[in-house]
Amino acid sequence: MMVDTAVRRKDPWRAVSGLRTALLLGVLPGAILVALLMPAAFILGTSEVWWRLVRDQAWHVAGHLHFIQSAWQFPILLTDQYNAPQGINIFLTDSLPLLSLVAKLLHTVSGQTVNAFGLWYAAIFVLQSLTGALLVRALGARSPVAVLAGATFAVLMPTFLFRSGHLALNGHFAVLGALVLYVQTLRSGPRAGAAQAWFSAYTGVILLIHSYLWIMAVALWAASLMDDAWRRRAGIRYILGQLGGFAGLTLAVMLATGLLQAARGGAEGFGIASMNLLSPLWFGQGAVLGPHLPPLPMDATGVQLEGFNYLGLGAILVVIAGLIVGIRWIPGVVRYHPALFLALAACTIFALSNVIYAGPAKIISLELPNPVLGLANIFRASGRFFWPVAYLAVGAAIAALLLAAEKRGRATQIAAAAFLTAAAAVQVADVAPWLRSLVWTRQPEAAMPQEAEWRTFIGWHERLDIFPPHSCRVREPNASAFDLRLQLATGWFGIPVNSADAARPVADCPLQERRMWEAVSRNSATPGSLLMFFAPSVEVLRSAETTGLIDQCRWAWFGLACSDRWLDSGVPNALMAATLATAGSSAMPVIAVGRSLDFKPFATGNAILGSGWSGQEASGRSSDGNRAQLAFAVDRRALENGAALDLTVLPFLRSEIDRQRVQIEINATRRLDAVLDRHELQTLSIPLLPGDVGPHGHVMLTLELPDARSPASLGLNADQRRLALFLTSLALSPKQD
Repeated sequence: MMVDTAVRRKDPWRAVSGLRTALLLGVLPGAILVALLMPAAFILGTSEVWWRLVRDQAWHVAGHLHFIQSAWQFPILLTDQYNAPQGINIFLTDSLPLLSLVAKLLHTVSGQTVNAFGLWYAAIFVLQSLTGALLVRALGARSPVAVLAGATFAVLMPTFLFRSGHLALNGHFAVLGALVLYVQTLRSGPRAGAAQAWFSAYTGVILLIHSYLWIMAVALWAASLMDDAWRRRAGIRYILGQLGGFAGLTLAVMLATGLLQAARGGAEGFGIASMNLLSPLWFGQGAVLGPHLPPLPMDATGVQLEGFNYLGLGAILVVIAGLIVGIRWIPGVVRYHPALFLALAACTIFALSNVIYAGPAKIISLELPNPVLGLANIFRASGRFFWPVAYLAVGAAIAALLLAAEKRGRATQIAAAAFLTAAAAVQVADVAPWLRSLVWTRQPEAAMPQEAEWRTFIGWHERLDIFPPHSCRVREPNASAFDLRLQLATGWFGIPVNSADAARPVADCPLQERRMWEAVSRNSATPGSLLMFFAPSVEVLRSAETTGLIDQCRWAWFGLACSDRWLDSGVPNALMAATLATAGSSAMPVIAVGRSLDFKPFATGNAILGSGWSGQEASGRSSDGNRAQLAFAVDRRALENGAALDLTVLPFLRSEIDRQRVQIEINATRRLDAVLDRHELQTLSIPLLPGDVGPHGHVMLTLELPDARSPASLGLNADQRRLALFLTSLALSPKQD
């Protein structure tokens, strides 16, 4: 099956496609998907989609933009604008070094900053389609039907569509291209040495896309070298010469780009980010049969989605049919390509890892020595290593079907083409959920509150410092998502930011802590610098009060934002309305009479919460324990005519708890006793006079909650929080006449 088959007849079903025709037909399925899914603004990198990325995509593009606009350094993949001041190698941000280098050269020559990821993403689909077609053609099936089938199934592989969120790792065409080069290299005859050298150079290019794709390509290159040497009885000098060329090229790329240094650092995951044994063939994962079958979990560890390798129902049917018609060829093919099949077997074993699951059941668990485990953790998401096996299985099955049909006459050829067409239709239906997931190219993620205004404000500055930076604080989903949007914004504006996310930990947290204390020890923000303190500690606030930095700060939902630009006339009104000023030389956020605050995610009310509150919920915050506090300030002069604090709360009541007693103190003075016995939103109103508040208008509102109980103690569920009230809003209302 991996030998030349050139059947040249007038029969169109058996006509051999020329290379030009194969190229045109090969790009067609991918180009159709690009036309259907990707607007021009997305491809050109200018769509709002690129400003509102989430998770991995955000730091891929942030690293790309920061790298393009930073000065050239050595190693050449370093940028000091991202993860400032120490910088980062964009190999760690998966920012597609090959693409970023090209974009940086363009920026150097023209001064233009181009987000090239849109073009890259469109190219991925076209190249995936093309290399799928070339693989089937290289395996000997060269008819137009073969080329179209190879292209179609390649671009409809669930493993490819599932990876749409990872802009670099989605380049599966690199694996398909390596399979094509394996076959073509063995056919090179007297030119095999040169072909091997070109294959080796190809792996060097793939190294600048993603390390996982590179190591798979290297495995196939090594298999081609050993199989070629074995078949031609080449001597050891030939093998050593090729190995030396490969090692020299790889070392040169790694030294020039800094990949050796960037790859250092501990990481874990081997044995859990693996492939489930049933993942490739369990058709319950698809849309055709999945809804009609009982659920069978394919993620036994919580991260086995990294090893997602479902072939798709249509591809499974093709593989089964290919095995039926081509099973007699398999022994000969294995004898002819022993190194290839050893490499594929090794990839499969590594994908399964030392802990093997079949569905939710663990069936094998082997202890590995620490040195071996350390090496395996270099490529800890081992489940990905099944990709070469999957692509070759589907491509070889298509070739086997069509080659077998060529020997049986026109009717069989028509039947084979009809079967492949039907299987492709089944594949489209089965992968429909993953095709729908590509809607992200058209529909930007939801904007975060005041995101556009924060973006504008950031653009007025020359640098942004976030304390603690992303890698140095406890991850809170909303804060982490906002941090990533800030990183993206600084990338677009080309200004340094000290926060960064990456494939492995990169931040020097002790250094960033020292920088934070240096920042709050100054009496003002550095001109042109924006400081953001996420959930600042009491010590940080006191230091900012002592030095006077607090005068340049405003409270937002995440914490403090300090800048010398707050007094500029052009600050967006929506941003001013969504933040709270500080009270003179105090860090307390100021609430104006007539202002109402809610406590939803991203709401400014979160800035006044003290101790005794649980995490963010959709419409407010739950108390947790027998005491909860809120701290803020008011303008004493505004209280001369009287005002009232109105708290809207929902009491936690159940059959076992028929009331919630609430005692409210203002600055340690008891002001209200209430008994809440109705399960509905209620308003607790406390009169507030100038004499009630402390210096600078400080208010410490304390709620004593003696009846707080946890749902777990009542046998309701596993929730251990001791609940009493659910707070939805606080308003400072003028006195009613």
